[in-house]
Order: sequence, then structure tokens, then C-alpha cells
Amino acid sequence: MNVKTIILIEDNPDNRLLTQAILESEYEIICFEDGLSALSGLASTNPALILLDISLPGMDGLEVLKHILKKNKKLCLIILRCGFFIIQSMIIWKRLMDMDVIFCKHWI
Repeated sequence: MNVKTIILIEDNPDNRLLTQAILESEYEIICFEDGLSALSGLASTNPALILLDISLPGMDGLEVLKHILKKNKKLCLIILRCGFFIIQSMIIWKRLMDMDVIFCKHWI
């Protein structure tokens, strides 16, 4: 069976554990705690989906998103942690990056 890979970029250990517990029976989950390590790891991975937290240490999620989309605009991304500021930022990024769809979800 060909298991699809999901990349989780999330600095909160509880959120990482919960996501893995929910998805690991169906998918290979590769976790990164910060944007820089995620960008490095993405170079050798072809994920079906990226779950990206916006509030990351060092390079924030919007900057990570910019780098990811420069390399591959066809990836499926779900942006985690949504609020008014984040929605405004995502609308700006949508226009700048010429993206078709952005998903926002509030995380626990």
C-alpha cells in the first residue's frame, strides 16, 4: 500500500502529538518544530499535504509559506491558527502568490 505523507509544521508538542495520534494510522506524518528545519526537510520530501502553523519560532508561518510556494504552488496547504489578523494576512498572501484556495483552521 502506498502511504501518503503529511508534513506537520507545528511548534506546540501537544498539537504535534494529537495530530499524529489522529492521522498516523492512515498517513506517514513528518513533524518539524520550526520553519527553517521544515524548509530543509521539504527538500527531500514530496508530501500530499502540509499542515502549517502560523505562529512559529524564528521564521513565522507566513514566511515559510512564501518559501514553500516559490518552489511548488500546487501543494495542498492547510494553515493552522486563524484570527482576524491572520485572515487579513492570508488574503494579502493569496493576492501576492496568486493562489487559488487557502484553508484556515483554529487549532486547540
